[in-house]
Amino acid sequence: MFKLVTFSIQYLPLEIIELIFTYVPRKEKLKLRLICKKWKEIFESSFDSRKLLHLRISGWEVSKSETLNFLAESTTCFNQLSLIQAELHDIPKNVWENIGRNLRVLTFRYCLKMGIEDFHKILNFCSNVEELQIFDHFPPLGPGYKFKTYLSFSWNVSNVKRFEMFRASAVDNQKLQDFVTRMTKLEYLRIESAYLKRMEESILDICEKRDDLRSLLLVDISEVGGYDFLFILNRFQIAKLNRYGCRLIKTQLTPELKKFLELNTRLQYFEVWISNEELDPKFLYDVFQYSSSLKKLIIHCDQLIKPFTRNEVELYQKRKLKKIVFFPD
Repeated sequence: MFKLVTFSIQYLPLEIIELIFTYVPRKEKLKLRLICKKWKEIFESSFDSRKLLHLRISGWEVSKSETLNFLAESTTCFNQLSLIQAELHDIPKNVWENIGRNLRVLTFRYCLKMGIEDFHKILNFCSNVEELQIFDHFPPLGPGYKFKTYLSFSWNVSNVKRFEMFRASAVDNQKLQDFVTRMTKLEYLRIESAYLKRMEESILDICEKRDDLRSLLLVDISEVGGYDFLFILNRFQIAKLNRYGCRLIKTQLTPELKKFLELNTRLQYFEVWISNEELDPKFLYDVFQYSSSLKKLIIHCDQLIKPFTRNEVELYQKRKLKKIVFFPD
């Protein structure tokens, strides 16, 4: 005769519960936090689950005081904060003190009025941030400030491993250079700008000083486009990258690209931004031929992203494919 035995998931080891959570659909994961206190703690202690805890604060919504009151008392460990046209003074100090210490990803979107002092204070509140993203605007020094004043700030960016600037314009090279070189753990640097050529020396200095830097994406978004940093990297024998990205006017295996692929024997991911909707497969064949370490060649065309693997390209070659066309799904 069988005896019915009841068993609760609560008695399982923490590692097993976390493993079970990995099989839960993304949309349902956030609901798990509401089951009980223990599940909330498990959810927020799991790195993969915490990535879902993304808080967005926009300048036109901060007037809703009930939202800010909730954040001041919330025990939720938010992983990411996106400020959208919001300023430091829009959010009370007790909110910053409550959520800032747990943040790992910090994003500034169109915060065009933010000055360097407010930018500095926000980073002090969020001292454990590992990923920093800035869209459109790197805070200016402001009237009356000199570069010596900027240098006097004690920037809390030593934990930053990933720094990205999108559509960067009017950037003070000296200021950017000093700011990024303070990121002693920097592994990933991405800059999209129409002024890459002006930033040449600053970027090179960062590459030389940051020994842990493994990913470098420099995308020229000017109307002419196609400014390439490869010849600088080759000249200074910078060969430590496992990911590199740039925009090319012509998808051809140029002498500079050949030299770069030969130098960077650890390169695993190569990202290329192109303007044309058609791609000659020969470019793919040639790149994989010159780089034995390369795992993926990732092509960006408008809003489309297409990764190519070595096996896939070899299959194209066998089938004698003449062109690859990019079009929306």
